[in-house]
Order: sequence, then structure tokens, then C-alpha cells
Amino acid sequence: MRSSCLSILILLASVLSIHATTVKRMDLDTLVSGAHEIVVGKVRGSETYWSEDGRLILTRDKIEVSETLKGVNDGTVEITTIGGTIGDLTLYVAGMSVFKSGEEMIVFVEVAGSFRTVVGLGQGKFSVADDFVPNSVSSLNFAHAGPGRVTRMRFARLKNAIRERLQTENVR
Repeated sequence: MRSSCLSILILLASVLSIHATTVKRMDLDTLVSGAHEIVVGKVRGSETYWSEDGRLILTRDKIEVSETLKGVNDGTVEITTIGGTIGDLTLYVAGMSVFKSGEEMIVFVEVAGSFRTVVGLGQGKFSVADDFVPNSVSSLNFAHAGPGRVTRMRFARLKNAIRERLQTENVR
């Protein structure tokens, strides 16, 4: 009886942990300083593929850049995330940014090895909807702070706040 209860508790703990990822909360200053690029753009295509070692499903999304707030680019940015669907197999990582074709956003991009990815998982992607830009953090838990709360503000306000921080840091 005791071992079956322990098995059930372990199974329950593993199932619960699948639905949330614990990360460090990042405020706007941390997102700005941690980003190699900050761009405004739209998703224009995606490709899902197996990692070189065949262990992970990766998705590469092509973002057509309409405005660069930090960094330099050639008009497009390709962002790679862990997760996606190949055939009937889906890999989902709680808190990982997911992009939709045609979606407009502000995205904080970091270089990780040969990949570009989103700073702070869902914390660094702000989708534009009706002139507001919420980020997606509902499936994130923050160390010492509990579940994520969406940061939502007007599109122009977020861009201005980013510019102010960049001027303060004198970073480009």
C-alpha cells in the first residue's frame, strides 16, 4: 500500500511539473539588457525539424522585421524554439514561446550557440493585439514568486519604454 501511494505521488508530481516551467522572473530592464536584438515584426513562415542528435523537435520561425529597436539585422530574424509537431508526435515545453503565421509581435532575441531564441521563454515575446502587447507567461512559474502574471501594456508604450532603457544604458 505504501509503495503504491508513493508511486501515485511521484506520477502526480511528474504530471504537474509538465504543465509549468520554473524560471527567474525578468523585468523589462533585464529583458532589454539580456537581448542581442529587439525587433518588431510578423511571422512569415516556420519549419519544424529534428535536432541533429534526433532527440528534440525544434521549430524555426522566420520573422519579417518592420522595426529594429536593438541590434542590427537584414530585415528578417529566424528564431528557434524547442517543440513542435512532426507527424503524429508533438513536443510541448511549458512556457516556451510559440509563434503563429501572420502574428505581429515585439520579440527580445538572444543568441544561444548557433541559434537565435527568445529571452526568458514567454517573457520575451509580446504579441500585438488591438494595440496592446501582452506576453505569454501563464505556463511559467517564477522562483520565489509563484505563477506568472501577464505583462500587458499599449504597443507604443512598450516601444517607448524599451527605447528609454536603451538610452539609459547607451546600448545599441
